[in-house]
Amino acid sequence: CEGRVLIGDEMGLGKTLQAIAVSRIYREDWPLLVVAPSALRLSWRQELLRWLPELGEGDVNVVMTGADALDGRPVTVISYDLLARRCDAVVARRYGAVVVDE
Repeated sequence: CEGRVLIGDEMGLGKTLQAIAVSRIYREDWPLLVVAPSALRLSWRQELLRWLPELGEGDVNVVMTGADALDGRPVTVISYDLLARRCDAVVARRYGAVVVDE
């Protein structure tokens, strides 16, 4: 199934959890790419592990530098800056689901 969704709730109403819940529905389409501000990358990892108990610690790849691999893990969390620098590698990975955080 192809589709897009925009979660436009006010701050503090749980958009992250909503995005994680929608991502879980589309689990068959993964790998999942989460694009977030640099300061939120580790928070996203924590929330993914909290709300998706089927994920193990090693299932979430947080890209912290341009040298970090975009490997075969089910979930990758990357910043906007690193996404811009690693665009070709991200496209080559063929993520089936993408969450873009403000």
